[in-house]
Amino acid sequence: KEHTLLSRFASAGANFESQLVHEDMLINNQADNNQADTPVTGLERVEVPYHISPRARVRKRLARACDFSGLLSESRFMELSGIQTLLAALTDIIDGATQQIDTPQPAKEADLKSTDNNSSEVVYPLSPASEAMAEVVVCEIALKNKDRLRSIWESSLKDHYTKRLSKNGSESEDPANNTVINPGIEKCVTGLLRICCCAVSREELADKVVGSLALLEAASDRKDIEALDKHIGEGLWRICCNVDGLRQLGGDGWDGVLRLAEMCASRGGKAVSRKESMTGRSAGLPEDDPALQAYRSIHLLLHAPELRSIVPFTVTKAIRRMISTGEKGNCPKLCLAGLDMLHELHGRLGVLITGEVDTSDVAQEESDKKDTTVWLDSWANVLEGMADVAEHSADAAIRQHALSALTDTFLDKHGTVLPPSTVCNVLSKVCIPLAGKRIKILLLDESRMVSAMEEIMIEFEQCVSLVFKPLLHHLKSIIRSDELMNVWLPLLTVLEELLGGATAVTRDDGKELTPDRLRTTLKELASEHLRNAIMVFHASGVLEFVPSTDRVSVATWESVDRMTFCNSRVAEWKQAAMSNTKTPSDTAA
Repeated sequence: KEHTLLSRFASAGANFESQLVHEDMLINNQADNNQADTPVTGLERVEVPYHISPRARVRKRLARACDFSGLLSESRFMELSGIQTLLAALTDIIDGATQQIDTPQPAKEADLKSTDNNSSEVVYPLSPASEAMAEVVVCEIALKNKDRLRSIWESSLKDHYTKRLSKNGSESEDPANNTVINPGIEKCVTGLLRICCCAVSREELADKVVGSLALLEAASDRKDIEALDKHIGEGLWRICCNVDGLRQLGGDGWDGVLRLAEMCASRGGKAVSRKESMTGRSAGLPEDDPALQAYRSIHLLLHAPELRSIVPFTVTKAIRRMISTGEKGNCPKLCLAGLDMLHELHGRLGVLITGEVDTSDVAQEESDKKDTTVWLDSWANVLEGMADVAEHSADAAIRQHALSALTDTFLDKHGTVLPPSTVCNVLSKVCIPLAGKRIKILLLDESRMVSAMEEIMIEFEQCVSLVFKPLLHHLKSIIRSDELMNVWLPLLTVLEELLGGATAVTRDDGKELTPDRLRTTLKELASEHLRNAIMVFHASGVLEFVPSTDRVSVATWESVDRMTFCNSRVAEWKQAAMSNTKTPSDTAA
C-alpha cells in the first residue's frame, strides 16, 4: 500500500524504471522456479517473455507507460518553441544513431562510461526499431501541426532530411545476404513523401518542401535508398494526383517532382514473364513497378487540363529515361508509351511556338523571342529523344514507331510553324545521320536480310522518307532562308554511300530472294526518291540540268556522277524534267 501511494507521486521515469526492475525480477524468479521444481520432460510450454529481447521488453513497457498518441495530438496545443525543442531532441537522437552506423567499430563499454573532460556528451547506441519509431514521431508531429508546418520545416525538418538523405549519408548492410537492414531510412523517406503530399496543397510552402524531393534523386545510388523504389514510386503518384496543388509549384518544386519522376523511371521496367503470369500472354509490369508509376504520373501531368501550360519541358528527361528502362527490361509497351508522350510534347510545343510568333507588340516581341528560343531548344530535345530510340532500340516495331513519329513531327500542322533554320539544323544533325546509320546497319547482315525481309524494307522506306519528306515539305521556306545547302549536301553524302560503288545486278528469273536482289530493290527505291527531289528542285528553280555555275546544280550533278547506280537513269530524269510542264506547286504536291 505504501509502495502504491508513493508511485502516485513519483515521476514517470521512476515508475518506468520500477516496472523494468519488477519485470526482470519476475522473469528471473519464474526461470529459477521452473528449473528447481519441475524436471525437463520436453512438454514444457515456452512463455513469450523468454524470446523477447531486452530492447523489445523496454519498448513494450514504454508504450504502456507513455501515451504516444496523446503526445502527438497534444502537440497541437504546444507553442512553436516547444515543438521545435521536441523535434530538435528527436533529430539529435536520430543523428546519434547515424553516427553509430558510420563508426567503423562499435564503441566499447569503457568508452560509454568515460568521464573524460574532452567527451562531455556520450552517444548511446539506438536500435533500428527505435530509430524508425523516432522518424515516425517526427513526421506525425509535423502533420499534426499543418498550420505551423512552414516554421517547423525551416527550423528543424529541412536540415534533418537534408542530412539523412544526402548522397554521402550512412547506409547499413548485412554482409550475410547483402540486403539493406536500416528501417530508419525507410521511415525517413516515407515521412518526407507524406510531408510533401501535405505541403503541395499549401501555396506558401509547396515550392520549398516539394523541392526537397531532389534529395532522393541525388542519393539514388545509395543501396538503402535503392531498396525503397516501390515506396518512392507510390509517393510520386500520390503527389502528382493533387493536380490543383501542383499548379502552385515554382521552379524548385517542379525540379523536385521531375527529378523524382526521372529516378522512378530509371528503376523497374521489367515485364512479368509468361510463366510468372500464368496466362497465355505477357502480363506487363507489376502494379507497384516504379517505372509504371512514373508513366502514370507523367501521363497525368501531360493530359491534365489544369497543368497544360505549367509542366516544364524538362519532363523530356524523365520520358527518355523511362523509354531506356523499358528497353532494358524488355517491355515494348513502356517504350511505345514513352514515344507517344514525346509526340504529345511536340504538339504542345507547336502551339506555344505559334502563339509566340503571332505576337505584334514590339516590347513583347523581344521577350517572346527569348521564349521562342527556349521552345525551339525543347522541341529539338524532343526530336533527339525520338531519334535516340530509333537508332538504339533492339525491337524493330519500336524503331519503326520512332521513325514514323519523327517524320510526322515535320509534316503535321505544328511542324509547319517551325523556323527553317531550326528545321535544317535538326535535319542535318539528327535525321540525316540517323538515316545513314540505320541504312548501313540494315544492309550489313546478309543472313538477316532474307529472314527479316519485310521488316528491312519497311524500315528502309521510313529512313529514306525521314530525310526526303521533311525537306520537300519545307522546301519553299528553306529556299527563302538560303539554308538549302546545309541540308542537301549531307543528304547527297548519305546517298553516295548507298548508291555508289560496284552494283551487282541480278538477271535471274527465279523467285528466290537473295541479298543482292534485295539490295538492288532498296537502291531503286532510294534512287526514285532522289529523282522526285531533283524534279521538285528543278520545278522550284533551284536546280538546272544544263551546265551551270549555280552551287546547288554543281554539287548535285557532281554527287550524282559518283552514284554509279544512277548513271543509266540520269538521261531519263533530264528528259522527264524537260518535258514536264506542270507548275512548281503541282509538282511539289
